[in-house]
Amino acid sequence: MLYKMSIFGLGKGRSSDRLQHGRLMEADKSIDMVNEGTPTFYRGGSNFEAKPNEVRIDPETNYVKPTHGISIHQDADRVRSFGGAYKIVFLPDTLKCVQRGRDRGHYEIVPREANLLTYKQYLDELRKIQAVLEEQ
Repeated sequence: MLYKMSIFGLGKGRSSDRLQHGRLMEADKSIDMVNEGTPTFYRGGSNFEAKPNEVRIDPETNYVKPTHGISIHQDADRVRSFGGAYKIVFLPDTLKCVQRGRDRGHYEIVPREANLLTYKQYLDELRKIQAVLEEQ
């Protein structure tokens, strides 16, 4: 069962629980992006792999900072030329979308909080994202 929740809010529960078990069993707080009222985001192409230069890693902790991540956009036409517009329909609760830059429709998928994911764990969480090709 998926709960409606904002992709901008912080999830409850310990970070270690979410990572250790993938999803909390007593309350699945993964984000169902199909619910009414949830903003729609698109990725250009089906690749949700982050390149090392797309993220910032804290040198002291080795965790990915929740400031930079892979790009997404609210306008399908803006990303279509990068391999098709893939509508994000599921986002793990360990990730969130943050608006970046001057373009108000441009967002990046980042760890939900600081000191949560190593680069490898971030890549694993990105692979859990579900998206469907949006027809023109």
